[in-house]
Amino acid sequence: MANWTVMNLLLFALVAIPLCTKIACLEEALAKNFLLKLETEVRPVCHQRALSEWNFHTNLTDSNRKKSLESSIEYSKFWRRMWEEASHFDWRSFKDPDTRRQFSMMTTLGVAILPDDLLKRVGADHYNMLKQNMESEYGKATVCDFYNQSKCDLALEPDITEIFLTSRNPAELKFIWLQWRNVTGAAFKQNYTDFISLMQTVAQMNNFSSPTEYELRSYETEELTIRDFREQIDSLWSTLSPFYKELHAYVRFKLRNFYGDEVFQERNMWAETWESIEDIVLPFTNKQSFNITQRMQELKMTPIDMAKLGETFFVSLGLPKLNELFWKNSIFEKPPDSDLKMICHPSAWDLCDQQDFRDSCLDENYNLNRSFVFGKDGANPGFHEAIGDLIALSVQTMTHMESIGLIQHFEYDKETEINYLLRIALTKIAFLPYGYILDKWKWEVAYAKSPDMKKSLNCKWWELREEFQGVGKPHNINYGEEFLDPASKYHVISNVPYVRYFISMILQFQLHESLCKEAKNTKPLHLCDIYNSKRAGLKLKKLLSLGASKPWPVVLATVTDTQKLSSKSILKYFEPLYKWLKEENVRNNQTPGWRTTTTCNDRPLTKIKSSKGYFRAKITCPLDYIGSGVKFNLNLRSVIPYCPIEALPSTFVKEGC
Repeated sequence: MANWTVMNLLLFALVAIPLCTKIACLEEALAKNFLLKLETEVRPVCHQRALSEWNFHTNLTDSNRKKSLESSIEYSKFWRRMWEEASHFDWRSFKDPDTRRQFSMMTTLGVAILPDDLLKRVGADHYNMLKQNMESEYGKATVCDFYNQSKCDLALEPDITEIFLTSRNPAELKFIWLQWRNVTGAAFKQNYTDFISLMQTVAQMNNFSSPTEYELRSYETEELTIRDFREQIDSLWSTLSPFYKELHAYVRFKLRNFYGDEVFQERNMWAETWESIEDIVLPFTNKQSFNITQRMQELKMTPIDMAKLGETFFVSLGLPKLNELFWKNSIFEKPPDSDLKMICHPSAWDLCDQQDFRDSCLDENYNLNRSFVFGKDGANPGFHEAIGDLIALSVQTMTHMESIGLIQHFEYDKETEINYLLRIALTKIAFLPYGYILDKWKWEVAYAKSPDMKKSLNCKWWELREEFQGVGKPHNINYGEEFLDPASKYHVISNVPYVRYFISMILQFQLHESLCKEAKNTKPLHLCDIYNSKRAGLKLKKLLSLGASKPWPVVLATVTDTQKLSSKSILKYFEPLYKWLKEENVRNNQTPGWRTTTTCNDRPLTKIKSSKGYFRAKITCPLDYIGSGVKFNLNLRSVIPYCPIEALPSTFVKEGC
């Protein structure tokens, strides 16, 4: 590999702009040629790394893991050399903002900046060693059958997922749920805490104040700081939280009617989506079901069939077909009756050579939407996820599903509309708090410098889940800090920042509304289908072609005419359902919201006085002492996360606290 210097590139620069004589102009021309050459040189190194990683993920052998680690080391070495060359340029003074942006991204070296004693520990890249150890064990993890506990070969896909979709036995669900946390999160705790320490080093050596800033660098622009971006995320959640609470109250009511007091809240392995309980919560059971999974089984459709339907949709917009390599190399589902150990997680792969793109372990939702989104990085990580999902918003409309045979002879009325929107909300709206808190836990707890936080990694996770998601730990389980429940999620141990999915949930509806306008749609937003709209396709193609070449707010504005993320479109899409939920909860005497009880003993007890004597509580809101009593400036909800209401003296509550 050539070791470029500024002088090596001088000839290229003089050819490119022979009339330029100023030093600054020459340096910027040198820099542009450096980037062009880099684009060519990086492809074979990137391809080899991606290919070895694919081989490891799809066949978890020691040999494949070793090859994957070796290719990761070579990839890190390559980028360290390029980083050293790029550091010679005074890129911050460049006039071209795109060139500045590319250098800004490249001069954050990432994990490759780690010193040799870490990169070569145990004969391999230490970062990837920790990561792949956890990924390998995750892919191989199995649990025991509830009804035959000597049978301990149930894998996450398809066995455990199927149990959570179909079982109505709370004892079985709790049994499987706890086992999974034993064989993943609890088993990974030491590796993951080592991984956190390593990320602290990576961030510091890349000149970031924390791993949080390092992980969010893709969202930062010259005009938008990381702090500004986090405030945007918090603001989005605050506008969507009331809708989620209405959905939560309605679902809680239906589950209690179905199960009684013995309700197991986790409706998939992480309770991030609730589609498995649609048969319990859909209000109008006399109306046609839109369960496409059942219909696919009736039609004996394979994942390949669904991927081809997705391709047909994109082609209708004027985009090209997928190439033969895609159909040849993709692994659409785990081979049945096979002992093959693989990480069967729905994913799309770009093998860096501009022609080899692959899919792995797809479900019906993934097949319908992401098979086509290849070839370029998104403007930020949320864009890649959002592009595919916005297409699914068209594909899943009732008229489109009828046109491709996935539903039959439906009659559209108000009740059908509510059933339809509620089904989608069980996936989209139910997901929002989980998508919001998973990285929030990392930023505020796992990456925190406070030793007290490190002692309460799991407890703080449950504080966040209760506060934002309204989901608590299962009852009657001895459950402490020996567990690490966030690490039972693949994205955590694989170090894939999860906030991208929260962002994509907002973006997909923003983009959907804009493309529907371009397609001259006159229907309500939830009925819009952009199939066959070349106008919408041109706008989408422009967004895809920009990739990460421009700051993400600029890319967003090319489609939406705004540079800000907004919750208006998602609220507009679900407006009929939101209104119905509020009315239904009033009719059923259901109050949105919940009481939280988890405390982590990391806040000092405040001594306060009531008519029953002194009382110690964990207080988060300001206190005003008036005489011998106590009055809170905020209402009781501010206290509840740290103090169960049962512990408060009755007169204390009556005084307005």
